[in-house]
Amino acid sequence: MNKTALFLLAITALGFGAIGAAKAESLILNSNIVVDDSVVRLGDIFRNAGDKKDIVVAPAPGFGRRAIYDANWLKKMVKKNNLSWSPTSSYAHAVIERSSNVYTASELESFIRGAISQKKQSDRFEIELENRDIKMHAPANFTGTPAIRDLRIDERSGRFSASLILPGMQGAKNSFRATGRIFDITRVPVLSRQIKPGETIESVDIHWIKQRRNILQNNALTDLDKIIGQTPRRWIREGTIIRAGDLEQPTIIKKGDSVAITFIAGNLMITSQGRALENGAVGAPIRVMNIQSKRSIDTIVTGFGSVKVLPRGKSIANSQSSQQAAIQ
Repeated sequence: MNKTALFLLAITALGFGAIGAAKAESLILNSNIVVDDSVVRLGDIFRNAGDKKDIVVAPAPGFGRRAIYDANWLKKMVKKNNLSWSPTSSYAHAVIERSSNVYTASELESFIRGAISQKKQSDRFEIELENRDIKMHAPANFTGTPAIRDLRIDERSGRFSASLILPGMQGAKNSFRATGRIFDITRVPVLSRQIKPGETIESVDIHWIKQRRNILQNNALTDLDKIIGQTPRRWIREGTIIRAGDLEQPTIIKKGDSVAITFIAGNLMITSQGRALENGAVGAPIRVMNIQSKRSIDTIVTGFGSVKVLPRGKSIANSQSSQQAAIQ
């Protein structure tokens, strides 16, 4: 083979090699594109962009947001930069997302609640944002917390508004206005176990829960003195808020029990033995029968096995004089 033939063969081999290299270095559209800069570069969208990878082709979307570029835009952008790329279909596109540090609604509520607590000098409240789906996006490398500014509270309606701002960041995209409501809470005693009628409620049967005042019924009992020592009128389940009508004094005298009857008039006190004609709790009026006279008397329960005759004007049926005659 002469020198000319060898030269042509070498040129041909080099040409094919260059074409093969060019094909190997053709642009490849990236998927799941996430940028952390304020701009989008050619190399963010395509692989194998070579020395043109740092060319800025578009502004980046806002923190946590996405931008979609279709096939036509991509072809024009590639051509503008003297590169070659053909989409595999008319549906080809690039989705570019801006990386961010996300603060959820719960986290934002916590920040706002802290500011409200300082202003109210109290922590006995809960807050609720109007938009529970709200999120705040900060730069991915931001490690601080949003600052609360221009906090306003309407004490009558319980509504609030506040601006959340990322310290050191400028622009409206780095702040927003949050609105919501404040709910004052109170501690309410509830039963720590299920208690049935006839059982006496003791201090160990009580634990405390937090309850919003606006949904707490007016007849809910919050005073332990009105709960301890009482018994349920009906079964009360564990954790149920106790209402005034749910409790009564426990029965300490049952129908048929022997009782000591006391009648007091000034310095005069007469006692006698009787039998209860009905059940009774401390302070409850019951009728008893005098064992000697066999007459019924209107009394009030004063303790275990003891009653006293009701004073004049408060008898159930008989006058005070007739009760005095019956007890003798």
